Amino acid sequence: MKTTRTTRKASAPATASAVAAALALAALFTAAPAAHAVTGEQLVDGLQEIFIGQNIKTLSRSEKMIVTTRQDGVEYDEDGDKPFARKPHVAELITKYYYKAPDKHAYELLSEPIEGFHPGDPNQPGSIAMDENFSEKVKSLFDLYVSKDQTYRGRKCHVLTLNPKPGAKGAFPMTWFIDKKKMLILKYVSLVRETRKYSVSTTAELYYKKVKGRWLIHAARWVTRPSNIPYSFEYRKYFSDYRINEPIEDSVFRKPVFK
Repeated sequence: MKTTRTTRKASAPATASAVAAALALAALFTAAPAAHAVTGEQLVDGLQEIFIGQNIKTLSRSEKMIVTTRQDGVEYDEDGDKPFARKPHVAELITKYYYKAPDKHAYELLSEPIEGFHPGDPNQPGSIAMDENFSEKVKSLFDLYVSKDQTYRGRKCHVLTLNPKPGAKGAFPMTWFIDKKKMLILKYVSLVRETRKYSVSTTAELYYKKVKGRWLIHAARWVTRPSNIPYSFEYRKYFSDYRINEPIEDSVFRKPVFK
């Protein structure tokens, strides 16, 4: 499959865009006697156990990302007296994702890259892509805290906060909203960068559908907002053409993701 597209510019910050795609089939902690009886460690262990239970030894899928840059303020026309909002700038990126148990990940670029934009790498420092070593990676990078349950999109959710451990390269603070019944991560909020002068925050929404009897991620939307410039960056990602437990050559995982 080869897709030809014109290179487009997008002045987006280089944020880690590795989406934590937790997969599930059934509830896990329904017998907890109190709201905080489940620990953070149990939650991430449970997410991994459910993933392993789905018997995914190889997986590939197509991913289409649409990046929209919006200006929050206004500008003026040549006469200087008629303000109008800047039109959003839209660019598109098409990739293919590969997974092979226990923990190999790779991307293949199928379209022209977006100039000035890096979509993230599942193998970069701080990445916690779902695989058979997911729990170990998460617990090595973060201290985990469970907060009071909340309702999101009509679903009761565990609320798990992940604070990076000292020296955890590439990790940043996050909060996950995990559907208590299906054990799916429905939302996460992250503080991608914080300095004395500015911060960059991201809010993401994840959507799933059943594919061959498994709950798999179908779409994701996240918005990144730097505090020091009047812009927001919206990312919409659509996942399709799932291939599960079909042969994938090891050579796929030795190629550079994005040159």
